[in-house]
Amino acid sequence: MLLRTLLAVAFAVGLVGLVASDCLQPASRVAYDPYADVDWDADLALLTQFHDHAGGPNIVQTRIQAYDAAGYHVQALLHYSGCPWLAGAWGEVRDPPEAWLSASVLASLGNTEVILPSGEQVCLGEHFTTPFLTHYIEAWDPAHGSPPVKQPHQYATTQEGIDLARSLGGMVFYGHPLHSTPPDERNFDGVEVFSAHYWNAYLRGSYAADPNENMLANWDALLEEAPSILGIAVNDWLGPVA
Repeated sequence: MLLRTLLAVAFAVGLVGLVASDCLQPASRVAYDPYADVDWDADLALLTQFHDHAGGPNIVQTRIQAYDAAGYHVQALLHYSGCPWLAGAWGEVRDPPEAWLSASVLASLGNTEVILPSGEQVCLGEHFTTPFLTHYIEAWDPAHGSPPVKQPHQYATTQEGIDLARSLGGMVFYGHPLHSTPPDERNFDGVEVFSAHYWNAYLRGSYAADPNENMLANWDALLEEAPSILGIAVNDWLGPVA
């Protein structure tokens, strides 16, 4: 409970904006303010990263240390997961961190106080991340070698995966919703509303417009249905960005 309480404050640090400006019109409209109970002078604020990749033995060590050096208090130990037919995807939840990070790396950390179990589920088209989830889950598709009968830790659709992750104690964040309309899935805790990875791709000319604009617009639309949906900013592959 203490960890979740601390991270509730951490999410406030990662939130980008409050609600769309049109949500303030007319004046009688009720809007959800996620900052209402935050005491900016007294409450503990944690710098967090919930979506960046630590794929290989060397990357995982150096990436964790890089975020620590940049002042991050909370990190997710994350990579592609739950996709047996994707080369390099993790086939387990990497928790506790002591089992996956060397003693020397852990001893070197000066700022990072919490390393969360997580994963990015990617196999069925849409992506979602699963902080706090300590149970391994995976996509089920017999065409890719899954058993004929779906097992309890498997899911056949993105919505099933979201529901399964939450039922097992994880939080769920919808990854980079780039489409021009909001996701069809529901029951997630939040969405990514800014990705440094896609901002960088836009600056390199891979996109004619900043994909983050669609992410933010989709969050606005989702807030109309569920005002408590969180919006978080992530780096996603780039490491800590100054």
